[in-house]
Amino acid sequence: MGESVGGQSSAIMIEGLILGKLKEKKVMGILLMQLLEGLVMAVVIGLAVALVTIPWLKNPMIALLTGSTIFMTILIATFNGTLVPLILKKMNVNPVVSTNPLVFAITDITVLIMYFAAAIFLMRYFPQ
Repeated sequence: MGESVGGQSSAIMIEGLILGKLKEKKVMGILLMQLLEGLVMAVVIGLAVALVTIPWLKNPMIALLTGSTIFMTILIATFNGTLVPLILKKMNVNPVVSTNPLVFAITDITVLIMYFAAAIFLMRYFPQ
């Protein structure tokens, strides 16, 4: 999920940068719009995953873990996919060349850390 959402967000940003559609003054508005779109996707997909997991595995803790992790994955991927091309452009690095591998790596590492931290938290404070 993270790579798909991050790739889409970065594609939108790169297209805007290359075609000159993005102005530096509008960056905050674009970032907020992308994050709002990511939030909507995160809520819908995270909730869907949680709702499917409850009857399937019959464990609300796993449903909470998977649903919340998908939710955070989509938000983090949207944020990374939006910001990384802008940061690379600001550093005078061609964002087309390295955005997706960088977005994917940052998102994957962040999500893994978050997933295991959430699992440890749930196991420690809500044992079954």
